Amino acid sequence: MNALREAEQAILAEGREWTRLRLEQRMQQESEAIEALCPKTGWPLKDTRWRDMNLHTVSGIIHLRVRHGYSEALQQWVCPARIAWGLEERQRVSPELQARVGYTSVETGSYERASAMAKCWGTEVSDDLIHHHVQRCGAAAAAIELPAPPTLEHEPEFSVVIMMDGWMARERGPDWGASPRKKAPERIAWHEIKSAVIYRLEQRAEKESGRGLLVEKNIVACPPETTPVDFGVAVEAEAVLEAGAAAALDGDTKHRDSGFFRHQRADLVRRRRRQRHDLLGALLDFHRIRIVATTMAAALFPAGPGDPTL
Repeated sequence: MNALREAEQAILAEGREWTRLRLEQRMQQESEAIEALCPKTGWPLKDTRWRDMNLHTVSGIIHLRVRHGYSEALQQWVCPARIAWGLEERQRVSPELQARVGYTSVETGSYERASAMAKCWGTEVSDDLIHHHVQRCGAAAAAIELPAPPTLEHEPEFSVVIMMDGWMARERGPDWGASPRKKAPERIAWHEIKSAVIYRLEQRAEKESGRGLLVEKNIVACPPETTPVDFGVAVEAEAVLEAGAAAALDGDTKHRDSGFFRHQRADLVRRRRRQRHDLLGALLDFHRIRIVATTMAAALFPAGPGDPTL
């Protein structure tokens, strides 16, 4: 074994033993300070006597002497130390160790693996002990009456308006700077831009003059040469984001909060953010190139402050 690892394990073992002894001394002092009184009436217990109690802790087993006595009000033997420490009648495991082995068994998914994992953090625990503890905790949890889940308040039905249109945009053609002598030059190129306006019906308003306006709206615009299918996909995504997943069901409140449409909405949000991020990146690259080009032009072709060419 590696010398450093062997030394570290030895020091850790000494530290655990020191912790176990200190915990044993402290709990013994508390046990001796606890009065032998009935938890129901507060009267002194009868026939009190000292008994041994071994408690399995994270640092190891501690050996204690605790007082027992008979309670006439409860008609049974009582251990005041167990009541003060929150231990059940025959419990032999400390609450901290219970919490650790319970969590470890849940994470590992097996009592055997939980026992092996406990050895890694310095506690020898059998899989039978873990099984007993988990079964008791599970039985206690099954008996708890959980409150009824709150009723989800569904949004009332609404109508979504989608207006789609195509309009022509003028751009420079291949013969924009051609000579006047060229016959039938294509100086202007017309391209169709598909766009859509999406809004809820209740978002309409009017000015004092009676002219209509929209309080809130979403706009979809696609560049030229975009296919109708791609344009329809973009409009559908924006409509779902505007109206929520319920719009896809035409106001069906039964499936409004289904996991499928929540996932669909989240996927559309991620896609739109990715598209905006790509667009912003392209704009940022353009501005960087423009700054570099302007700086180079100013250095190569110095001009006066009033020269419009710069």
